[in-house]
Amino acid sequence: MSRNPRTTRARSALTVLAGVSIAAGCSVHLAARDTIGRVVAVGHLLPDRTGVEAALLVEDSWQGRGLGTRLLRYLGHHALTGGWETLYGFFLAGDERIDAIPRHVPAPVGRREDGGAVTVSIQVHGLADRLSVRRP
Repeated sequence: MSRNPRTTRARSALTVLAGVSIAAGCSVHLAARDTIGRVVAVGHLLPDRTGVEAALLVEDSWQGRGLGTRLLRYLGHHALTGGWETLYGFFLAGDERIDAIPRHVPAPVGRREDGGAVTVSIQVHGLADRLSVRRP
């Protein structure tokens, strides 16, 4: 079976991901590095009272390879084990790449658009039986 170089490249970047997960107080910070050690994506969970905001940033040349979706899975796992009720995020309307990521979430996602900004949210308990995070 041939390997897809785009998928293989994203997996190799995430190989380092598990080693750089840092719990800092109540927030979670993740970074994905490429094979030469450059950080190519970051993800953060920033908590409030009962919810936690997920923030993702993926280098342009790494977008469209599933890296943001995999980061979101890791963040969802941390939200679930951290006991938060709601995981949410914001993005600008019209950003097709980030808008595609919630379609890969294995549970119902709420979506609200207001003045050019989009808010997506999920009840974290809905992830309990559906979230699998593959360790490299």
